[in-house]
Formats: sequence, structure tokens, C-alpha cells
Amino acid sequence: MKYGLRIPSFALGPETASLQQMGAYLRRAEDLGFEAAFSIDHLLLTPPAYACTWLEALSMLSALTGVTRIINLGTLVLVLPLGNPAYFAKEWATLDTLSGGRSIL
Repeated sequence: MKYGLRIPSFALGPETASLQQMGAYLRRAEDLGFEAAFSIDHLLLTPPAYACTWLEALSMLSALTGVTRIINLGTLVLVLPLGNPAYFAKEWATLDTLSGGRSIL
């Protein structure tokens, strides 16, 4: 069985997790045997389900590739209709290349 977890990617002003905090969280997850970590991509608030907004997923995942070792990185939700599909494909291909193939789309 393989296990994954959600990245704490809430945008909470001064309480937003820093890259260092997220990196430490994910390195600990790697040490515990988790295979993958996922962010959530939402553009707007979605009450009552979520009472906060989220960091932009692709930028965050790109930054996390540099502070993690082996964990795969992906998104649980990805809002594709609001962007350019060709540009998104290039962005994700870059993420996958820089992560050494650790992205999950």
C-alpha cells in the first residue's frame, strides 16, 4: 500500500507556512515512508467548504522540489480552464524535469 498526504498550502497571511516549514514537513514525511504529497489549487474562496484561499500550486510545487529528496509532488485539484493549456503543459513539463520526474499530474 502507498500513502500520500496534503501539503499545508493555505494562504493565511502571517500564518502561512513558509517554504522552510513545508520542506521540513515533507522531509519528515519522506522519512516516514510517504510516497506523495499533494497541494490544492483553488482560485477563490469556496465557503463553506474552505474559509481560506490557497497558495498557487505550480509555483509552490516547483519550490518544494528543491527542499525535498524523493517524495512525489502533485495536485488534488487543478483549475485548468482558467489558464492557457499550452503554457500550463510547458510549466508542468518544467516542474517534472526539475523534480527528476517526481511530479504527479
